Amino acid sequence: MDSRGASDQQDRLRILFLTEYWPPQVHGISIHCQNLAKELRRQGHEVQVFTTTGEESAELHLLPSVPNPWNEGNRIAVLPSFRLLSCLLTQDWDIVHLFFPTPLGWPTLALTTLRGIPTYCSHHVDMLVYMWRYSGHIPPLTVLGILMYWLCAMLPATACGDANGAPSASFLRRHLREAGLLRLLQATRPESLMVVPTSVDSSIFRRVGEAEVAQDRASLLQRLGIRSLEMAATPSRVRANGPGASRSEPCLWLSVCRLAPEKDVSDMFEALARADSARPGFHRLVLVGGGPLRESLEQEVRQRELPVSFLGQLENSQLPPIYRACDVFVACSTSETFGITILEALSCGLPVVLPQCEVFQELFLTPDFSKVHAYEKGGTEDLVQAIGRALQQGRRAAPEQDAASSVAGASLPHLGRENRPGQLSEAGYLYHSWREATKAQVRQYRSLSSSRRQRSGALAALGRWLCCR
Repeated sequence: MDSRGASDQQDRLRILFLTEYWPPQVHGISIHCQNLAKELRRQGHEVQVFTTTGEESAELHLLPSVPNPWNEGNRIAVLPSFRLLSCLLTQDWDIVHLFFPTPLGWPTLALTTLRGIPTYCSHHVDMLVYMWRYSGHIPPLTVLGILMYWLCAMLPATACGDANGAPSASFLRRHLREAGLLRLLQATRPESLMVVPTSVDSSIFRRVGEAEVAQDRASLLQRLGIRSLEMAATPSRVRANGPGASRSEPCLWLSVCRLAPEKDVSDMFEALARADSARPGFHRLVLVGGGPLRESLEQEVRQRELPVSFLGQLENSQLPPIYRACDVFVACSTSETFGITILEALSCGLPVVLPQCEVFQELFLTPDFSKVHAYEKGGTEDLVQAIGRALQQGRRAAPEQDAASSVAGASLPHLGRENRPGQLSEAGYLYHSWREATKAQVRQYRSLSSSRRQRSGALAALGRWLCCR
């Protein structure tokens, strides 16, 4: 074991998570929080989670909350619980990690500042886009929502947080710039800007052999009510999907997303309608996810007679066979702060089509990813052509002899980019596995812990004195 690994094992961290995103929620932030906490514990650290969903246990504590009217299944914390206040006031923590958005920024960060506890604030949602989309495009409501978010989230995070991070550097810069806080932090505390290390569960999101791909394909076709013809059962089928291709089964487009305004699912419908008119019955869109627009989207599909199948909301562990069974993954949203489903699809060997935007340009539109095809947002024909390029390239299964051991690291051998010159400090980006991503996260935690102790000894002593009286 190297010296860094030995040190990580020797110095156990006590970590407190404050997050409103936790299973049974199945979106990307919830999966991120769960996988990070699970791997931190596996590496010997203590993690206490304060959240709004799930079942209470010795390591998970529920906060007073109300249903989120804009996101079914999510709950919004309204007050810090007595247990949270007690933990912050009377216990020692190596790091408190707040996952924004949350309205509990001020009470939590005020106490951590008083106690001298290091804090890591990570931002996972492009709230400006959400405010505009969910306010009915009414400017006064949008301005009010943005002002409230600035006061309750951005201001405490940047004023009191020891670090502000996000899953991508481009989103973090834009998020802070739009809040009018980027230049201040770059001038006063540039080392506090960090990129949150991210990965996928490499034990399930991986390439497999041709035989297993064929089984996944046949199962999905059966689930969709489509008869599996000879090509579906042939392990060595070639997915040559150009204009002259000959197939006896449909070409399956896949999208895994929340069915909500910011995901722009209607863009896929327009592209599908154009592709279907050129070659009727050949293309089918498979949508995985739930959300407020599901009923209206289903109604549109019926009215336009589009070949779309809705699978509903699925557990993260149920997704790998569906990724492997389809021909191309399509994303249309430009509001992503990372795009975890894109990494999942690539890990399973699926070609991906996505729109040009800052975040995707930074993470996926690089020479590292040969299976990613971009299009200009707003151009249906450009989207159709990008899908065509991805289909011509096709997917590639793992060699049969390597299928049993094939993991995301084998599918994405270049991952693990870190400490890139000129980028944000400790730029985590993408990792082969949650094991590696968590090690990078722990290094960020440790750097904050040491710097906070060096500059806040007197304030921490005062805080401990006040809390013990």
